[in-house]
Amino acid sequence: MSAAAQSRWHQQIYAQQARQEAANVEKLLIGMPDQLKHSLRSKWRKLSKAAGLAAVPNANDFVRKFANKLRATLLPIECDDIELGDIARKAAEQCGDVVSKAKAGRKDDSLLRPYFMLEAVNIAADHGLELDLSGMEPEQFEAMTKRLCDPTWWRGRLKRAVTFTVEHAHIRLGDVGKHQDAYVTAATALRIRIRNENNKKALQKAEATNEKGFTATLEELSRRGVSNPAIRRTELMVRVRGMEELATELGMPGFFVTLTAPSKYHACSKKYKAFGEPSPRDTHQYS
Repeated sequence: MSAAAQSRWHQQIYAQQARQEAANVEKLLIGMPDQLKHSLRSKWRKLSKAAGLAAVPNANDFVRKFANKLRATLLPIECDDIELGDIARKAAEQCGDVVSKAKAGRKDDSLLRPYFMLEAVNIAADHGLELDLSGMEPEQFEAMTKRLCDPTWWRGRLKRAVTFTVEHAHIRLGDVGKHQDAYVTAATALRIRIRNENNKKALQKAEATNEKGFTATLEELSRRGVSNPAIRRTELMVRVRGMEELATELGMPGFFVTLTAPSKYHACSKKYKAFGEPSPRDTHQYS
């Protein structure tokens, strides 16, 4: 075989391998949210166009490691809020069954508590939730027991954990920044907006009556308190103004200081990946 023919043969083999790798990337994306699939496909296309025969395998390797890291959290990141509600209900029922069986088999609650908490921790871990039980007092154990049997608690924890994990994944892919979606991705902003609208509808349907007979919907009451963003902002500015006036009376200058984290905490920095790709929560803890 001539050198030219051998070169063409190698190119055909590499082209066939590249097509196979391109087909495999969709298998790697199974279980990822749709918006995250879109971002990972874009990242894959960018990496696969790099020079060299290893570009496509390297692109697949990146997607594989990225997806596996997300799967390792065990969180149902592909689920929407309605599906998370169903998961929360089933998880709470599981914990309720453990409590019932444990109480039926043991008379001493002091012996029941460690057994139940171990089972509950395993159930929470299976759903991607980590529970810190270190240093808990007996009363705190009892409170945690009740929470783990409450679907509302599960739903809130799962929603926060899934939203946090998916958003951090988008940050790592460069989807959030000055030239992309600012602060949060459009998908997460939409999800939170829908969640807030659903909460508002629920509050509009619920009413509260005080001892004098005054009745109002919970939505009306929430608009009158600090849960209203406008009132919360006004309260903040009043406090800032009060501190400024106090400083003036004491003969001190008033300063408004904004603290920022080092560049290694910013996804656009070259130090970000080397520092372990910290999340916004890591940045808050630093501050």
